Amino acid sequence: MTKKQTDDAIINQSDEPTIDDKFIQRYKDIFYAYIEKGEDYSLYELSKLVRMCMDQNVGPESLVDLHFSIVSEFMEERGGKIPDLVKRLATYDLIYHELIKGLSDKVKESMKALQKSEQYIRSLINSMDDLVFVIAMDGTFKNYYQSSHERDLYVPPSEFLGKRFKDVLPPEVSQSLQSAMKKIEISCETQQFSYVLKIKGRESWYDAKISPIRDQSGAVTEIVGVVRDITDRKHAEEELRESEKRYRLLAENASDVIWTVDLDMHLTYVSPSVTQLLGYSVEEAIAKTMEKVFTTASYERAMNALAEELEIENSDQKDPDRSRTLELDLCRKDGSIVTVEGNFSFLREPDGCPAQILAIIRDITERKQA
Repeated sequence: MTKKQTDDAIINQSDEPTIDDKFIQRYKDIFYAYIEKGEDYSLYELSKLVRMCMDQNVGPESLVDLHFSIVSEFMEERGGKIPDLVKRLATYDLIYHELIKGLSDKVKESMKALQKSEQYIRSLINSMDDLVFVIAMDGTFKNYYQSSHERDLYVPPSEFLGKRFKDVLPPEVSQSLQSAMKKIEISCETQQFSYVLKIKGRESWYDAKISPIRDQSGAVTEIVGVVRDITDRKHAEEELRESEKRYRLLAENASDVIWTVDLDMHLTYVSPSVTQLLGYSVEEAIAKTMEKVFTTASYERAMNALAEELEIENSDQKDPDRSRTLELDLCRKDGSIVTVEGNFSFLREPDGCPAQILAIIRDITERKQA
């Protein structure tokens, strides 16, 4: 086998990382040095070379092919000129194959680690309701994964795998995905967007988070997209908006004043009827502190009541739906005092902790004068 044939045989490996010319030449130098001189230094260099192959993910098959190609070339060119060739070649061959065996064992260990990693990832995906897609930078769907709790897809896998998303998804969704991928190419940062698909006659909302997959040089070659169905959340948000709209309509047309304050006693909402009760516009009232709204005595009474209610919160027997009624004096814009009856209760976080105070205030001046 000629030098060119040897080099071509090695360079044309297709299933593993390429062995370059510099590597082939270095291997030849080590091989020839040992066969011709029997130097132990060459064997040390050989072990270093094989370890370098491990680091570069060059597989045992490629090294075996390289070894036999160079041995064949050597035998053709110079075999008959070295008396103890057979002995040295046998020793070198034995050591070489021990190194290759070590490399093969490492490959097997790597395969086991890879299988374990794949099992872990599969278990992780099965524990989620999310869909995972792998897309090449030209827009081709390369793979997808979903948990054992299968959800309806926009189209079956056979109709999108191997195809570009522009040919599968609706134009508005394709545009959002294309825009996100362009941003990833520029910044290499994760992108997020929401979109709607009509599946089986029903509109479904999705949240997509896409991240780059890079090659060894750092270039983005693919993206992985994690897609979550947020339809239920969207419906809940819409119902909440409608509920808030109805309650706001009631509050803005009620004669009683409705306000909410946080636990630091800052107004967060006040109904328009505050103008009739105190003479302030909504904007002016929101800017007021509770200390300025109450008379001094009423402010102290209200703070003492709040402290008592917060103390009750530490009790196991507390009633989360309880309310408290207080008679208080408020200061009007013109400096006069109005006596009111206030019904106070907590607005709570999802975990049940108090977040704000809801107050319904009624003018009882006439009742007091009767």
